[in-house]
Amino acid sequence: MFFSAGYIEAHFHFFLALVVLAMYEDWLPFALGFAGVGISHVVFGLIDASRVYNHVAAMENPMVWGAIHALFVVGIALGLMAQWYSTERSRERVSQQLDAVEQKRAEIDDLEAKQAALEEAKAAAEAARTEAEEVVSMTADAADIGRETAEETASVSAAAEEQSASIRQISGNTTDLIEQAERLQELLSQFTVSGDTGQRDAARDAGTAVYTD
Repeated sequence: MFFSAGYIEAHFHFFLALVVLAMYEDWLPFALGFAGVGISHVVFGLIDASRVYNHVAAMENPMVWGAIHALFVVGIALGLMAQWYSTERSRERVSQQLDAVEQKRAEIDDLEAKQAALEEAKAAAEAARTEAEEVVSMTADAADIGRETAEETASVSAAAEEQSASIRQISGNTTDLIEQAERLQELLSQFTVSGDTGQRDAARDAGTAVYTD
């Protein structure tokens, strides 16, 4: 502005500078830039108005034209602050939406983890059911084997009973034979003592008949 001898077009760089400072979204540089514009117009306008303005009306009344310029600077500053506030609000909304997305994602991850746990529990239940079915099948097979073993044992027991009955019958027959042999022996002894040959032959024939029976 000073190097251009106060040309109005050179004042435009103040607006550009304020826009650039507003992009930082920091109050300190923005306030310093705003204050610098005002101070430069007031101070240098009072010292040498021809270095700030290039027309007679402004050079004769630098404070009035400084106020006019300040009004426009305040206007653009208000516009920039409104845009700044809107940007901050938009950023907050985006941040809230991102937080909501993260929360939903966490809920989805939690649901997926629960679903995986349910799938594992289901697989474990299926494995337990299969194992139980195998145990039931093995128990049924064991029961069948037990029944077959019981039947075989009963058959063996029946055969043993029959064998015992046969042994008892043979034992009885043997006892009868022994008794008959003893009676026959007594008869032979009696016949031998009496010397009766005919009776001895008869007794021998009787004994032969007993053994034959």
